[in-house]
Amino acid sequence: MKGLYIHIPFCDTICTYCDFAKEVAHASKKAAYVEQLIVELSYYKEAISDITTLYIGGGTPSVLAPDLLEAIINHLAKMVRIENLQEATIELNPNDVSERYANLLYRLGFRRVSLGVQTFSEKQL
Repeated sequence: MKGLYIHIPFCDTICTYCDFAKEVAHASKKAAYVEQLIVELSYYKEAISDITTLYIGGGTPSVLAPDLLEAIINHLAKMVRIENLQEATIELNPNDVSERYANLLYRLGFRRVSLGVQTFSEKQL
């Protein structure tokens, strides 16, 4: 099994318990990141052409505007047969999920989500 992990290093807030590379950023920085991510993916076209799994994590990928997430997947679809992936997963903040967003994820080929809930108790967090 050959997989591709894409790191989206953006969050709405910085949690004290998280050790992953992340930052709070404006929309323009997120757009620039996605633009450069697409350029970098193109360099690896041959290496990723036969992936069987895709995982988009972070940070919090669901803080990307829907059009940016769609741009990533549309570009990947030029290099990888998205419909042939055995698994496509994305990390989400529960606060970002709406019916419209869930429908977008489904349309883009995601069939699995990882919800970032550490605890529902502020005191424990």
